[in-house]
Amino acid sequence: MDKLETLEEPVRKLEQKSNDDQEVNIKDLEFFLTKNTDHIETPEEIQETIEFLQEQDVVSVEREEITHIDKEKFKEIAGLNRKTKPLMEESFPLKAYQGFDKTEIAQEYADWLIEECNIRPVWVGGTTLFYRFKRQTNTWEELEKDLIIKKAKKDLKRQWTSHMKRELMNQIEHHHKFIEFDDMGLAEEEILLKDGKILNLETDNTREVKPEDYALNCLNTSYNPEAESNGIEKFIEETIDKEEMIKALQEYLGYTLTWPSDSYEKILLILGGTDTGKSTLIEVIEELYGESTITKLSFPQIGADRAFNVSKLKDSVLNIDTDMEDKDIQRKSRVKKIISKEELFVEDKGEDGYSMTSYANHLVTSNNAPDDENATDAYYNRFITLTATTRIPEEEKDRQLADKLKEEENLQWLLNWAIEGLERLKKQNTFSWNLSEYETKKHWDRFGNSIQKFISDQIVKDREEGKHVKTVDAYEIYQKWVDNQLEDEVSRTKFISQASSHPDMMKAKTYSYDGDRAMCFKDIKVKDYEL
Repeated sequence: MDKLETLEEPVRKLEQKSNDDQEVNIKDLEFFLTKNTDHIETPEEIQETIEFLQEQDVVSVEREEITHIDKEKFKEIAGLNRKTKPLMEESFPLKAYQGFDKTEIAQEYADWLIEECNIRPVWVGGTTLFYRFKRQTNTWEELEKDLIIKKAKKDLKRQWTSHMKRELMNQIEHHHKFIEFDDMGLAEEEILLKDGKILNLETDNTREVKPEDYALNCLNTSYNPEAESNGIEKFIEETIDKEEMIKALQEYLGYTLTWPSDSYEKILLILGGTDTGKSTLIEVIEELYGESTITKLSFPQIGADRAFNVSKLKDSVLNIDTDMEDKDIQRKSRVKKIISKEELFVEDKGEDGYSMTSYANHLVTSNNAPDDENATDAYYNRFITLTATTRIPEEEKDRQLADKLKEEENLQWLLNWAIEGLERLKKQNTFSWNLSEYETKKHWDRFGNSIQKFISDQIVKDREEGKHVKTVDAYEIYQKWVDNQLEDEVSRTKFISQASSHPDMMKAKTYSYDGDRAMCFKDIKVKDYEL
């Protein structure tokens, strides 16, 4: 018999009773041992266990009273320093409840799930969800209702009936430790680190995390204000094109630390070709934020007709999409609500729907600009667009670069760097790289389809010296450009339709530069081709 594991539940209860300044005696110990374990039943086994506790200097016994409890050894024996067991491996002492009716068993089992398995019923927008405390990260993670039912069916054996199921769920959902989702998570000025410390972003002070903090996410690094860059700073400077863009990246990473803040409704978009380092940058950022903090939902997934994964965003600090395309987005209104941090209705497969608000921020990288056909100024205004265009030659690639950049001191430095960016953002009240809607559009053209790239590369709007160019002539120039640039060519109809939506390509029926009355693009110059 593994006594340390066997004693996990009774010792935890004894520790709690001792912490509450109540007298703890041998009868208490015997009661907890017989009620909470399957392996300790006979008087001989009870006496053996008590002797074991004394031998380990966990408890001191005088005249049938426990006079001393070693709290540190209690933590070891109670499993407080071990990883959280999977729920299905937790052991419920059904034998202790022989003779109880189904309602009483349901009540005891609900108490056991909540007290001993660290599960909490959580009210979210019209429904009850379930969260469990995970010791590895000191965070609370959502638990599927079906898993609780499967666990109860396994533990309660013949006692399990449809009536027991209804009674158990009623007991859990109305338990006195029921909490509101809005009461979960840390304050905006606090972040949880992997060593169990909570860092206050305003004071730089740290404190130990407690389960009662109900932290939902944890960064995968610790706080070291003296940490130095071991290549990460140089890498960022060589990857992102401009100094102001680098500052905006720094500020955005800092802003994400203030989750669940809704001060800014921005998407950080990094555009660049292959082999420019943007994928490595994302890999390092993912390492900093850790699994409990990020989601990886694409905008087509978020905007799908039946988007069962959207509910994951309610706990997410940073959602990362590494190849943004919105041509397949079926419900753009949902994407807009997600970005604007508005309340929306979500459904999980097989479960009742509910209302939630996502405070996740969004980081997107792509080789190509988003499809912006029929886009409004408000749409462009949602994006902070950075570029990474310096291609790394094959012979200069470092295959181990990502691993080097993910070393602990680099992650500590990156956290300090983000905090510095947050402080600057608060002072400026705006991001250092903050283009107008028109400038954002021009930026996107460089990374768009062949029509957008052609306009960006060849067309200049000039109301003083520009000419009215026939749409058919513009298409012929486009065809020459496509051949030279090895880009994909589109039909004349598609070219004229999409080019007409560009702010530099106003279309109207008028007299062209050669005197013919025809459909023209007005007031433009073509850089490298003769009309």
